[in-house]
Amino acid sequence: MLREVCDLFLTHAPACAAAQVSVFDNVMIRLMAALPREALVELSSKLAAVDNAPSNVTRRLASDSDMTIAGPILTRSNAISDQDLAAIIAEKGPSHLKAIIERNRIGEAVTDVLLDRKDRRELLYKLAGNDEVRFSEVGIVKLVYAAKNDKALAEIVLRRKDLPPEMLPFLKMVS
Repeated sequence: MLREVCDLFLTHAPACAAAQVSVFDNVMIRLMAALPREALVELSSKLAAVDNAPSNVTRRLASDSDMTIAGPILTRSNAISDQDLAAIIAEKGPSHLKAIIERNRIGEAVTDVLLDRKDRRELLYKLAGNDEVRFSEVGIVKLVYAAKNDKALAEIVLRRKDLPPEMLPFLKMVS
């Protein structure tokens, strides 16, 4: 039944208004409760590419402990909010984190949480090297501060188009 509801949603998703998506969300989330793993994997794969996928469904899938279920949503879905991604980073383990940093686009709320992690060295290189990653003002200061003691990272940060000019002197001393 969920497969049929999902296929119906996918057929009409581009034209669905928010209220209609909400109805699909309510129906799908109820049907998900009794689903086997394989069905959740299929649902996650199908919904990952849909920009207006139901929010409760995407949040539930992205939070799953099974990365086969969570992975497609975490790496590809534009329907999951930055706030939800930040909460998942705070709650889940390294496999969820790894999937999230594979995203093409990462927003400020997510990078702020990532920059507060103790195990962030590899993250810094990946985040700094991706022009689709957005940093808050505080986040860019943290990134520059981390680059002050790391010449390779400083070179990557210097290539960012969104680096405020007032931060350049802090990095030019390193390079």
